[in-house]
Amino acid sequence: MSTAPLFSIVTISFNQRKYLQQAIDSVLSQDSDLFEYLIMDGGSTDGSVELIEQIQDRLAFWRSCPDGGPSNALRSAVDHCKGRYLVYINSDDLLLPGAMRTLANYIGKYPDADVIYGHGVTFNETDGSITMVYSDRWGTRAFAKGLVSIFQQSCAHKLSAVREAGNFNPENRTCWDGELLFQMGRNGATFKRIDEVIGMFRIHEDSITGSQQTSDRYLQDRKEMAARVGVRTPLRGGLQSSILKMLRDPKLMVRKCRSRWVGPKELVVRGIDVRDVAGISR
Repeated sequence: MSTAPLFSIVTISFNQRKYLQQAIDSVLSQDSDLFEYLIMDGGSTDGSVELIEQIQDRLAFWRSCPDGGPSNALRSAVDHCKGRYLVYINSDDLLLPGAMRTLANYIGKYPDADVIYGHGVTFNETDGSITMVYSDRWGTRAFAKGLVSIFQQSCAHKLSAVREAGNFNPENRTCWDGELLFQMGRNGATFKRIDEVIGMFRIHEDSITGSQQTSDRYLQDRKEMAARVGVRTPLRGGLQSSILKMLRDPKLMVRKCRSRWVGPKELVVRGIDVRDVAGISR
């Protein structure tokens, strides 16, 4: 009788072979007794499929076909997940060493939490900058107001709660990760923030960035979410937002201000320098 894994880790990808190997390695280097691994490829033509085929014997599920976008690919992935918690990264993201064991330890401490999440690191390939990113304390209404940001690559979502909240919205093309958390919060999910660095987000020239069309659609998606809990317009930065965030969590705001100056000490996570994980020259 087989035992369901604790985690279902999903990587979504489309023509990102340049980064896909690192993403795969960052997952497969985690403690293998903790997870199953699924890859959802959107029909890549850049050699990604051949790369996936090389490790298919280590995958619980994979496919490569047109998928209607990231949110729809994730929605489909949930149907194939057999774990208790969902963790997902894009093909240009990374899980840091020991991430899954760390999350598992906290799940043992907080088994009733529906979402356990921590912090992360961003690496900008354009200018070589590395920034620590700290997740805010969750609040569903505060999220709707634009006062909460969660580092998506640090999240473990209880799959039963994901399904109860309706899974990913396939119509959301800009902030599907945030909408899932928002809907889980509205559905009564409990959130636990941990003071651990879990993942890395890479910024590069092919990233999904803020074209005006994308920015306008993102704002519209956020307004629609806000309206569901009676919030008129979510804040988009500025002095008012900064003051309200400081009042919510003053200690975290101080850490966020200091995160612009990342020293060698901060780059070592569980004994490993994050630059080595991402192949960043020192």
